[in-house]
Amino acid sequence: MRLPGRLHEPSLCLVLRLDKCHAWIILLSAPIGTPAFVERTINEVVASHQRLLDAVVAFAVDDWDHAVQGANPLLRYCGSPHFIYWCRLLAPSSSLLAAARVHDAAKITAFTRIHRTGALSSPADRQVQLSIRLGDFGLMSSARIAPAAYLGLVAVTVGDVWDHFHGQPWMPESEASLLQLEWLVPAASARTGFSASLPYVAIPHIQQLIIRPQARLQQKLSKALAEKDFNTLFESFPAGSRDRCRLLTCLGPLSSGWLSAIPAYTRGDKRKCLNNYAYRLATALTFGLTFPLANLASSCPCGVAIDALEDHFFLYSRATAERMFKHNTLLDVFNAIFVEVGIPAATKVHLRSLDIVPSNAEPNIQRMDLFFTVDSEGGLCDVTVVHLCRPESSTPHHARVNRSHARQPGGTAAAGAERDRDRKYGNNCRQKGYTFVPLVVETFGCWGAQMLALLRRLARRRVPSPASSTEDPAVLPHASHGRCPDTAAGGAQTRTFACQERP
Repeated sequence: MRLPGRLHEPSLCLVLRLDKCHAWIILLSAPIGTPAFVERTINEVVASHQRLLDAVVAFAVDDWDHAVQGANPLLRYCGSPHFIYWCRLLAPSSSLLAAARVHDAAKITAFTRIHRTGALSSPADRQVQLSIRLGDFGLMSSARIAPAAYLGLVAVTVGDVWDHFHGQPWMPESEASLLQLEWLVPAASARTGFSASLPYVAIPHIQQLIIRPQARLQQKLSKALAEKDFNTLFESFPAGSRDRCRLLTCLGPLSSGWLSAIPAYTRGDKRKCLNNYAYRLATALTFGLTFPLANLASSCPCGVAIDALEDHFFLYSRATAERMFKHNTLLDVFNAIFVEVGIPAATKVHLRSLDIVPSNAEPNIQRMDLFFTVDSEGGLCDVTVVHLCRPESSTPHHARVNRSHARQPGGTAAAGAERDRDRKYGNNCRQKGYTFVPLVVETFGCWGAQMLALLRRLARRRVPSPASSTEDPAVLPHASHGRCPDTAAGGAQTRTFACQERP
């Protein structure tokens, strides 16, 4: 069979498969032929991907204590995006969109099996499919972005098609008539739909794309769709609600860093990993899911029963010890980081031993969580875990908790806690020549700006030991809590820090 134009040239590597009657063709894995053949092929693709999803789930239930953390990147970066390839190659027909919805449902099922959540509520289902850049899980809906994927492919190929095959007898004579080709009609329709639903996104006409192809149009449209879906989900929750607080703080700095972290640890030190229980708990926190917890007190001092992962669960630390656990874990991790970069550090240092007079006699103010020395300069750190939601039924016990964060960007509560810590300790420390750094995180994961700055400063000092390159190649590979350029290691390499539990 002689292909039209330049397609027969050996410089183009094509994979073709034809049946005896030449009724259909597989070109670069894309089925071309009757609608029935295309539908059958796409369904076979979905079935083959189901085997991959089942393998990822099986990996998560392995006896390995960090299997869940390892399975989630596999689900997000291997199991989820595979079907998008066919969404780029094929016009968004009813059969393709139906198969995409089946694949989307299979991904959600795999997620629920890995995390043992049971059936997700509609808001949780929608949040799981939002972009990880927005602080969510990143199982992007194939059906949702299929038109964007196809239009993105057309945006980079239509100009080449015109340049290579203009003048061929089977090719339309003008650019206007080119738009009547069967494979460009869906692209023009998708562009019209996006122009109506995303009026703030500049999308060139197909005629303009013939003259000047545009790369990364799919990414631009996918980003706009994700932001629109986030806003729709956000507006679906009541004003001032806990769910709005949770969504906004997930947008804050590094709130979702733990989602892309790959479990890795040096021998004898597993603090750069999330074990299976901790990862499932962090997931439940992020997506507002129920999570069974033992040893809960029956009620908060305000008289309200304590439910797992609700506001009283975090505010009454004596009953659940959740914030204290996060506090101590974060302290341990930073202490380990100081050791790793060769900086002397000590924990629970009494202020009077540093000739600093506490502002009052409260026991918690008598000592500082962390003391370190860098270049003959002393520094003090106070670790704080702040909850940003007051319970719906406000009581005097929780009067200081601000619910206005449901209307402010993620990180607002952390910034406020940094200012509070600085007013409490900063002046006294600076008067004695010490640097004071509040290490603040929000209960839903957002990091304070000053803690991020310190983490970047420490990352620049770290030089991997020769032994780590041969025995433990996965030293600080991906971030659960931060990603910083390691200039000391040379070039633009990225080094990261992680810990056992998300704060």
